[in-house]
Amino acid sequence: MRSRKINTPKGTSTRPTADRVRQRVFDLLGPDIEGARVLDLYAGSGAIGIEALSRGAQNATLVENDRSAITCIRTNLTLLNLEATLIPADVLTSLPRLNGPFNLIYIDPPYALNKTRKKSWLYNEALLLEIDRLNLLSGLLVLEEEKFTLSEPEKLPLKNMHYRETRTIGDARLHIFST
Repeated sequence: MRSRKINTPKGTSTRPTADRVRQRVFDLLGPDIEGARVLDLYAGSGAIGIEALSRGAQNATLVENDRSAITCIRTNLTLLNLEATLIPADVLTSLPRLNGPFNLIYIDPPYALNKTRKKSWLYNEALLLEIDRLNLLSGLLVLEEEKFTLSEPEKLPLKNMHYRETRTIGDARLHIFST
């Protein structure tokens, strides 16, 4: 996908991952993306999964429930002649049906998913705990959220993955977990 523009969904229900945030995520992975199984939750335009495929990932599973975003993802995959598994469903309810583990899980819920910063973290916390319970990760998980969200990833009672670090890039905060 390098140097190729992709379409983004119209409207305000999705927010594309900033180029510099996406670049930072793939810098973290380095050559480990080659042959990886990637899960992109709240896929939006599909940019993370598409970027992973363009860098040699074995496959990408994209989960998204917004209709315009689903149409956008399909268009982008067709334009770039790429194949990915697209699951048009709610993220939290789709987790038990996923065929893990994945080497990279990227989670980028809409910043306005919940109205308050604390509620937003409570939702993200439930999502992370469910991914951990289902043992869906075998590698790196990155959760992107608004930098002002009141979050405490280091306090999560995880069993199969652990918190590594948090990085702030512009208006985004990346919480990084690994197995």
